[in-house]
Amino acid sequence: MCRFHVLRVLSLTVLSVGCGKLPGFSVNEKSDSFQQAAVRNDKIDVLFVVDNSGSMSQEQANLASSFSNFIASFAAENLDYHIGILSTDAYHVPAYWTNGGGVYAAFQRSYNSFSLESGGLLSKTGNDIFLTPDSINPELQFTQNVSIGTTGSGAEQGLRSLINFLDSDLQSGWNSGFLRDEAYLSIIVVSDEDESTSTTNSTYIKGDAGAKATLMAEFLSAVRATKSTARQGQIRFDAVVAPSRAECPTMPANMSGLAQNEPVGTVYMEMAVELGGITSNICNDFSSDIAEIGAELVVATTSFHLLQPPVGGADGISVVVNGVEVYQDATNGWTYDEVSQNVSFHGAAIPAVGAQVSVSYVPARPT
Repeated sequence: MCRFHVLRVLSLTVLSVGCGKLPGFSVNEKSDSFQQAAVRNDKIDVLFVVDNSGSMSQEQANLASSFSNFIASFAAENLDYHIGILSTDAYHVPAYWTNGGGVYAAFQRSYNSFSLESGGLLSKTGNDIFLTPDSINPELQFTQNVSIGTTGSGAEQGLRSLINFLDSDLQSGWNSGFLRDEAYLSIIVVSDEDESTSTTNSTYIKGDAGAKATLMAEFLSAVRATKSTARQGQIRFDAVVAPSRAECPTMPANMSGLAQNEPVGTVYMEMAVELGGITSNICNDFSSDIAEIGAELVVATTSFHLLQPPVGGADGISVVVNGVEVYQDATNGWTYDEVSQNVSFHGAAIPAVGAQVSVSYVPARPT
């Protein structure tokens, strides 16, 4: 299996707790130390972007069977989640599923005045277009929703579908209520092809450096606009793709012209690097990777961003949760990343939803 781990830039809303000179800090007059405090975030929005072209039947089934392990971490931590499905089909309007020889139009919610466009959330049954903790049997609903069939456009456009999803008209209409500014945003693309040049041209856009750069910049601008400045670190992108032809012998025959070491999913892998996710191999059983992403997203909701780097790095930090000191430990404690300036919790030390978290340290750049 090929997986590239990259730095995750994570953050959590910081609340002002005192009258010190620095926003979000309080000053302890006796020790010259500073303290930041926050309440554990419990909100997360997860968007699966699933390839619905002709070669994806097995992969969609694998994703569906992986969901119970993915969501287990959310349920254990009582996370307030939104989970939605998009397709990579930016051509057909509306996007659709197949059922034998028939075709399902996307469920029209209770708003008949809305017409579903590319980028609209997909739901096959029920009254909701995305799953929440209040959904009836979310595992069954996810299995139904993610089984979007294999008759979608062969010109896969995962990023274009996401850009359409983020369009203001869809956000105020069909997709309204899914995105929350205070929630951590996770995007997971599952595709055995790369981003295509256009809705009608399946040539990979990675072959045109200028067009690729423009598309990626457009997506990054759109997705970052969903978060306030203080929450820019609360976005993650994961890619379940084909790292190379050699590692994906099950790839469609029409891709046989690819070099053995040529990746399929380059655009999505680069976006995972940009937004702190991982790349997994779609040609293997990726269920364990999906479960790992779910567990890491729980850690993401508990990460605490320090407004200043501490003197002494991790050794200069003291962490207290609900009045009890928590110690530095990568398994059942906390760790500190000097690049992102984040304190992250792990294992048994993950604070409960609503827990009061306090981090004390001497800042390296006091004002």
